[in-house]
Amino acid sequence: MSVKKTVSTIFLVVFFALVQAHEYWIMPTRFLFEKDESVSLTAMVGENYEGYAWGGGGRSLTSFKHFTSGGMTDEFNSIKQDTGKVYIEPLKLTQEGTHLLAFTTNSQYLTLEPDKFTDYLKEDLLEEVVAYRTKNGESNLKSRELYRRCAKVLLQVGKKTDISFQAKTDLVLDIKPLKNPYEYKFGDKPSFQIYYEGKPYINALVRCWHRVNNKTDMQMQRTDRNGLATFNLEGEGNYMISVVKMDRLKDTKQADWQSTWGSLVFGVKF
Repeated sequence: MSVKKTVSTIFLVVFFALVQAHEYWIMPTRFLFEKDESVSLTAMVGENYEGYAWGGGGRSLTSFKHFTSGGMTDEFNSIKQDTGKVYIEPLKLTQEGTHLLAFTTNSQYLTLEPDKFTDYLKEDLLEEVVAYRTKNGESNLKSRELYRRCAKVLLQVGKKTDISFQAKTDLVLDIKPLKNPYEYKFGDKPSFQIYYEGKPYINALVRCWHRVNNKTDMQMQRTDRNGLATFNLEGEGNYMISVVKMDRLKDTKQADWQSTWGSLVFGVKF
């Protein structure tokens, strides 16, 4: 194979992987800590609750807020980023209890060939977008999309839990557990309420990813009229709840669609 063909093949493989790498989350070194320990955090992108470090090329974090029972601390200055990478300085956990970390990213532009965009929409069961494009004669047009991310991390420091997991954030797409995940018991069926622009996100497709011993399983549920989705607790391990919302933009000079991706990660240990 020629060098030119090899480079082209590599480009296509990488491009396809990036297109498929829907989920975005902030991954801590672990979820359970003792007081005054530090946590390192990595922005991740990928599928199947597996991925690689995200950042560079204009993609950047735009906020980092740290919630505890003592209030909110703006940690944005701990983020170092340039066109090549995003680095989050280790965060010292000086307070016992539950810690909520909330992040947002800027919006980035993406365009896909019509068939790839349709496949992407169908994979995430965004039927209303498929229907809109069909009705308005756009099915054979390339997509023009802006995408942004909202990510949350729940950590537990020591044994004392609190209600910090319910802290009010300014995330456009927010995932809130009804019960503190660090109080889950075997056999629980945890529920999560999804909000978009401060209102319950109805009929949203929500995924619950469970990873343990290098294996991942996933459940899917639609939210009810209150924006609630309930899952079976699959045992100990790392969990991620993820959801996406796609809106038609009123001003289509730059793009036709705005997608917002939300995630919440936490650990479970009985």
